[in-house]
Amino acid sequence: MKLRKNLSTVLAVLLSVAIIGGVYVYAAAGGGSDPYWNQDLYDHIETTVMGKVPLFLLEPGLPQFSITDAKYADLVEHDVVEYYYVPNGSSARTKTSRVVDEVYTKAIRAAIEDAAAVSTGAKVIVPARAEPYYTGAIWLESNVNLYIETGAEIAFLRGESSDNYPIVLTCDGGRDIYNLSPFIYALNAKNIAITGGGTINGQVDDCNWACWSNGRRGSNALGRSGGGPYNLDTYVAQNIPIARRLYVEGGYAADDLIVPETIPIIWGDSYKFVPVPDDPKVEPSRIRPLMVQFNSCENIIMEDINVRNSPNWEIHPLKSKYMLFRGLDINSHWNNNDGIDPESSSYIIIDNVTFDTGDDCIAIKSGMNDDGLRRNMPTENMIIKNSLFRDGHGGVTMGSECSGGIRNIFSHDNTFDSPNLDQVLRLKTATARGGVVENLYYKDCTVRKASAAFMHIYTNYDGNPNNRYLPIMRNLYVSNFVTDGDLINATNFMLVRAYPCAPIENINIKDSVIKGVGNGIANVFSTNAEYFIKGMNFDNVQITAPRSGTGALTPMTFNSTPIVIKDVVLVDGEKEIPLSGNLADHADGIITNHINTSNNTFTIKGKIETTPALLLDLNVSAYVDRSTTVRGTAVLDTDDGTFTITGVQVANRTTEYANPPAHYISIRAQGKTVPSVANGAGTSYNMDVAYFQIKLNN
Repeated sequence: MKLRKNLSTVLAVLLSVAIIGGVYVYAAAGGGSDPYWNQDLYDHIETTVMGKVPLFLLEPGLPQFSITDAKYADLVEHDVVEYYYVPNGSSARTKTSRVVDEVYTKAIRAAIEDAAAVSTGAKVIVPARAEPYYTGAIWLESNVNLYIETGAEIAFLRGESSDNYPIVLTCDGGRDIYNLSPFIYALNAKNIAITGGGTINGQVDDCNWACWSNGRRGSNALGRSGGGPYNLDTYVAQNIPIARRLYVEGGYAADDLIVPETIPIIWGDSYKFVPVPDDPKVEPSRIRPLMVQFNSCENIIMEDINVRNSPNWEIHPLKSKYMLFRGLDINSHWNNNDGIDPESSSYIIIDNVTFDTGDDCIAIKSGMNDDGLRRNMPTENMIIKNSLFRDGHGGVTMGSECSGGIRNIFSHDNTFDSPNLDQVLRLKTATARGGVVENLYYKDCTVRKASAAFMHIYTNYDGNPNNRYLPIMRNLYVSNFVTDGDLINATNFMLVRAYPCAPIENINIKDSVIKGVGNGIANVFSTNAEYFIKGMNFDNVQITAPRSGTGALTPMTFNSTPIVIKDVVLVDGEKEIPLSGNLADHADGIITNHINTSNNTFTIKGKIETTPALLLDLNVSAYVDRSTTVRGTAVLDTDDGTFTITGVQVANRTTEYANPPAHYISIRAQGKTVPSVANGAGTSYNMDVAYFQIKLNN
C-alpha cells in the first residue's frame, strides 16, 4: 500500500457522522442567499428589539425629577462617615474613615419613586457638576429613565456593608443567591433606562472590594486564600431553595452575621419583601457585588454611559429580554471585570460600545451547573455590532456558564484591537455545565491584535472530564474577518480542546485574512491531544505566519474538501456489529448499540471517504469514553480508504456518564499539515470525528 502524494493540498471538511439514537436535524445555517449569515433571523431580532425597548423614555418632553430639587433636600444626608480601607504594608489593608459632605442614596430613591408614579414615564435627572454624587445602591423601577448628565458622576460608597448595599436576589457566576445588592439594580421591572452621557464609578481599588478576590491585598484576612464562595456549589447540587442561600455582611462567627429580617422576591409584575425563610443557609459574603444588574426585567435601554471601576461583572442582564446597549464606554480592570454578560436573556442589541476590561469584554452565559439546568433558559437572539474591543481575556465569549444553552448570536462590523486581548472569539464550557451552544454568526470584523489565538474553543474549562454532562458546541460561521495593518501576533490561529465523544461541530470560515499567527505556517493550528473537530470548512481563508520575531512571513490560503468516516463496524469475535444510524443529539443518553458480549476488547473497521490526495499522511485513531489517550491506531489502505484498528479496550465497569450506563467509542481521522508555498495553498488538520454510544451486556 502506497501513499498518494499531492502537494496542492487543501483543508478537509469535517462532516458529521455522529450515530447515537433518535434523529436531530440542524436548523438551516442561513436565511436568504448567504449560508454564513441568517439575514431573516437577524432582521427579526433587530425589529423585535427596536419595537420593544422604551424609546419613549428618551423623549425630551417627559416629566423630570432632579435629585437636587428642593423637595429632596432634606433627604440628602450630610457629614456621613464613610469607612474604607488603605494599604498596610505590602499585602495587608487597614480600615479607616472619612467624612462625606453629601450622600444622595435617599434622595435618589425618592426621585425614582416619584418618577415611577408617572405611568407614562419620567426621567430622574442627575445634574452635571464637578463633585461626584455619593450614594449606596440605586434600585430602578418601571417606566423610569435614570438620566446622568454629561459631566455628572455617581460614585458608589466604599463601605462594604448591607447598609449601603442591602441583601437582594442576585447571582454569582451563574448560581442564584441572595447577596449584597448590585450598585444599580432592577428586579422584575419593565421599561427602564440609564442614559445621559455621565459616569458611574464603583470606586474599586486594591484595598476596597478587590480584596474579596483570591490573592488580592488583605484577602487572607477575609478567608479567601482557600477560595469561595463558601458552600454555594453544595447548595446548588442539593437544590437548596434560593431564598435560603443567604450571603450576608459579617464575619465567621454566627453571632457576627447581619441577617436581614426580610428579602425581596418576584411578585406579580413587581416585587415584594417577605420574611427570611426558616433554616436559612447563612454564610459570610465574600462575593463582590455586580455593577449593574437587570434581574427578570423587560424593555431596557442603557445608552451613552461611562462605566468605571466595577467590583465584579459590569453590566449583567439576568433572565431579561428586549434590551439595547448603545454608545457605552466600559473601562474597568479589576477581577472578573467582564463588560456585558447577558445570562439566560434574549433579544439583545449591543451597538457602538467600547470595551476595555479586566476579563472578557462580552461573556454570554445561561446559568451554571445544576442551577442553570433547572432554570433551562438559553441566552438567544443577540446582535453585537459597531463596537471596539480593547483589553480583555476574550472579545466575544460564550460561557463558561452556559448550562441553559446559547444560540443565535450575530456579531458584525466590530474591531478587536489590543496587545492585551487574548482571543478574538472565545467559547468555553465544562462537563459540569451541560447545555448546547449553537448558531453563532460573525462577519465583517477587523482584528488588530490578539495574543493567544484568533479562535479559542474549549469544552474542558474546569479540567475535569468526569462530571455528568457532555458539552455541545456547533454551527459557527465566520466570514470577512481581516487583519488591519500590523500582525495580530497570536500564538495560534485556532486553539481547540474538546472530548472525542463531544467534538466541536461544524466550524465554517470564509473570505478572511489573518496575519501573524503561530511559529510557522506548518503549525498555525494547535497540536494538542484534545483537538477534536468535525465539520471544519475553510473557503478562501488566508493565514500569514509566523507571528512577529519568529521567522520570515509566509502567506497561505486554505480551502476545504470533504473527508468522512463511514461504514464503521465493531468486531466482537466472529460477529461484526454495524455502528450506524442517523445523525442524533448525543446529550440524551440514548443507547443505540446493545452489545451482548463478555468481551471488552474489540477491533474497529471502517472507511474514509475523501479525495485520493487527502489520504496523504492520514492518521486514524480510536478513543474510549472521554479520554484523549489513543486506544488504537489504524492500519489504513490508502487505495480505497478502508481501515482497521485492533485492540480497542473498553473499561469493564458498570457505570459511565450516560443513563443508563454506557460507553463511547470515537474514531478520529486527522491529516498532517503539508504546506505548499509555491501555489499558496495549504492543508492542516484534515479531520473527521465519528462517535458511537454502546452498552456492554456483561
